[in-house]
Amino acid sequence: MTVCPTFKELRAAAEELSTAAVSGVSGALRISSGRSGPCLGVSVCTHGNEPAGLAVVWWSLFERALAERLRCGEVVFVLNSPQATFDYFSGNKNARFVDVNMNRLDNEMLDVDSEHYEVRRLRELLPLVQQFQVALDIHTTSIPTEPMIVEVSETPRQLYAGLPYARIVSGISEIQVGVPVGYFYGGYGRSIPCFEIEAGQHEAQESFVRAIESFIGLMENLGMIERPAEREEKRAAEPFEEYEIASSIMFPDDSYELVRDFENFGPIARGECLATGSGAPICAPSDGHTLFASASRRPASLAEEALFLTHPRRLVMPV
Repeated sequence: MTVCPTFKELRAAAEELSTAAVSGVSGALRISSGRSGPCLGVSVCTHGNEPAGLAVVWWSLFERALAERLRCGEVVFVLNSPQATFDYFSGNKNARFVDVNMNRLDNEMLDVDSEHYEVRRLRELLPLVQQFQVALDIHTTSIPTEPMIVEVSETPRQLYAGLPYARIVSGISEIQVGVPVGYFYGGYGRSIPCFEIEAGQHEAQESFVRAIESFIGLMENLGMIERPAEREEKRAAEPFEEYEIASSIMFPDDSYELVRDFENFGPIARGECLATGSGAPICAPSDGHTLFASASRRPASLAEEALFLTHPRRLVMPV
């Protein structure tokens, strides 16, 4: 049974990580086996009010002493947005980011002298995160949502084997507005296996447990820690449902709104009306499914997606 940290222990993990440094990069912590192997990067609190990643840091440092269990390689934790994280721990439950969303970055921002906090933080992190060979970015959601894997870049399916998810979302990096912070992991022009997990709701204990179990499973799949015999049989027992992003819905003006509350993974048919406004209705171009609909039926900005559409689901085996 996976032990779950308290809120106080999560804050202690945040403080420990924020005061650590790797190669001069603050808010980063390296745990090394001293033997050759993968460099697994784990980013936490990309959004400050999503503390599940800190449960993984707590587990690694205080609960199970990961340094003593690593067989090969190294794990590098990075606290992506320290200021938003401590704004959250100071009582601001909506402290998602300071200036810009780190999962909606303009990659040209790095080429200009931006004053945005998250851009400055990414510049600081770049020398370190470019060393990642595999990367995991840990997220949660504000409302009840089925946990899922969201692929940032192409990742071998065997790395997902045994992880506590039934669904994979792929192809979103090519469709979404801006790029996720994971786009920069591994270095420019070099794609590494990188994925996000949506582990559950922000402060739910099951989200913390799921994040820890995801981290453990990924390390086992990479051969970085030993896999108990009882987990080996479970590892490849079930296929995943994969939903590849086909397109997104952007509103032409603020008169438009979605015609209903669309559920994640809900089926839609070609020609089905999705949104209406002062102009022509917006209809589904093909059969598929809906994802990440705006909670208020309208996006916070016309520069953001109102809805994502996927191809029909397909079943994939993890090995």
